[in-house]
Amino acid sequence: VGIDIECQKRLKLDAVRKVATEEEYSRYSVVPDFDWTLLFSAKESVFKAFSPLARRYIGFQEVELLLDATTKTFSVRYFGKTIDKELFEKSEGHWSSLAGHLTTIVTVN
Repeated sequence: VGIDIECQKRLKLDAVRKVATEEEYSRYSVVPDFDWTLLFSAKESVFKAFSPLARRYIGFQEVELLLDATTKTFSVRYFGKTIDKELFEKSEGHWSSLAGHLTTIVTVN
């Protein structure tokens, strides 16, 4: 399990390019008023869930998230070469917002 909580709208636009892959940037930059902190928090949850299993650091650009605003869930794709990609396919991500904060969680089955 990986969990993260962040203040909404915390991520500055100049940090977005460090966090988002090119695909994520293209996908979510067209979403009106998209809060990039959600992407940051979700990736932090991914790292907290997978780094102990993989026993290594996972960079922001090694994973890509597909967010579903209707269900408030996200899936994870791994682009690196050192961790079994099937491990990521067995994960589930969820988020919620409350009192100006975003909470994200990833579970690995």
